[in-house]
Amino acid sequence: MQVRQPVKDSPRDLGVWQDLRVTAQSSRIRRLGPEFVAEHRRRYGKRPPECRQLTYDIAARDDYAPWRQWLDDQLALLSGQTSEALARKVWLDEHFWTVNFELAAGAGLRAAGLSVAYEQAWDGVSPDWTVLSEQAEPLAFVEVITDMPSQETFAQMRAWHGLVERIKEIPVPVMLCGVARRAGPAAGCPAAGQQGGRDGHAAGAADAMGDHRAQAAAASKSRATVGPAGPR
Repeated sequence: MQVRQPVKDSPRDLGVWQDLRVTAQSSRIRRLGPEFVAEHRRRYGKRPPECRQLTYDIAARDDYAPWRQWLDDQLALLSGQTSEALARKVWLDEHFWTVNFELAAGAGLRAAGLSVAYEQAWDGVSPDWTVLSEQAEPLAFVEVITDMPSQETFAQMRAWHGLVERIKEIPVPVMLCGVARRAGPAAGCPAAGQQGGRDGHAAGAADAMGDHRAQAAAASKSRATVGPAGPR
């Protein structure tokens, strides 16, 4: 990450510095509450699993309400326009972990007692987070870098997830036999078969691929790069 000295005509000098330090008290719109869940279910719930984002369960299922509440709490600390944009962006597979990791980095900085600003421009650069002094001067820039899977990988994960969900709907026990693309039927296929049906928590595809959210998390790696802002 390149570290540059902020220009003299910074937002603080332009009299708009108050926009950098929006608090939960001044922006407490809940964007991911019951209304959001109901609308998300209405728009995407009838689609087959392979035709909707992998984030659907987190956006729509009741057991993920604490995750949505955490996202809401973090979004409430940002300016209205930025919060609204991230509330839409976070549910796209290719941006879900990027947004989560960036918000988590900000939460960690605040937990350490630091004052921060999100994506504020300084001399032509916009770091994910700027650590501010008590005088609202930049002390350090923090850039969160997330290595995401390819679009092809996401498509494969959606396809497997769709297969898992379809197998779960079969009302009788079934046996799933995997076949390798080039090598032909896998050795010992019957022994590797998995029981499906409504009573099974995961069919063979689920055991073979794992939970799609866990796969995405494993494939998505994040690291934060921190650098000093430099003298004014």
